[in-house]
Amino acid sequence: MHRKQVVLFGYTFFLIKVIIKAMREGVPMERSLLFINKYPEIIDEFTRELAGQEIDIDVANNGIDAAVLLRKKEYQIVVTGLTMDGFNGEQIITYVNKVHPDTVCIIYTTTISPAQLHFFVNERNVFRVFLRPVNFRKEFFDALNDAFEYNSIKKKDREEEEERKKRLQRNKNAIHEIEGFLVSQMEGWKGLETFGKKVISYTIEQFLKDMEDTRKQKLKQLEIDMVKKACSETTEQNVVQMAGEAAKIMERV
Repeated sequence: MHRKQVVLFGYTFFLIKVIIKAMREGVPMERSLLFINKYPEIIDEFTRELAGQEIDIDVANNGIDAAVLLRKKEYQIVVTGLTMDGFNGEQIITYVNKVHPDTVCIIYTTTISPAQLHFFVNERNVFRVFLRPVNFRKEFFDALNDAFEYNSIKKKDREEEEERKKRLQRNKNAIHEIEGFLVSQMEGWKGLETFGKKVISYTIEQFLKDMEDTRKQKLKQLEIDMVKKACSETTEQNVVQMAGEAAKIMERV
């Protein structure tokens, strides 16, 4: 193997270890954000202020383009205005809540009424609301970092909840299998009881023809009762006990 191949292989192996470590620690491989605003100058301002940050940013200047991007990709954060062509901010946030419940939504707008503020925070789970202009390098950056952390928490909680539901379903399946097994066993014992009664009647009539009818009926009923008890109380101890009693009956006959 050439030296270049060895170096390349070593670098690839290093990257794989980094990826595995990040996956195990629950660290996202990239921080993704979708910024939606109908004003090109606001989009330019936002992307300029966030230049140099380790954030994968996509932008859309209308609701239609935003919806297309959201159908293709799940973002950790969506920052949106309220008034846009196509779908407005409320429709975008409602869609995100439904399709990407782990995504954290932030509103960045020039104006918002108290009623709208209450609605978005309490009914649409909006994480933060910022009015333009804002100091991107202070409270907005802090809010983004908090939002990324909140996204990780939501995703972890959802994964744990899904795992809990899977465990519950596995337990239900196991219980269902056990119940099915018990039912099949009970049906088997019932079948054995029916078969045993027929065999008892046939055996007594064929091999004990000389016995008095009264004694035959008593013997027949005694053995039927024994089979019924053995099949209804199917413990090992009961089966052994019934077998012993049957042996004693055979000795008396």
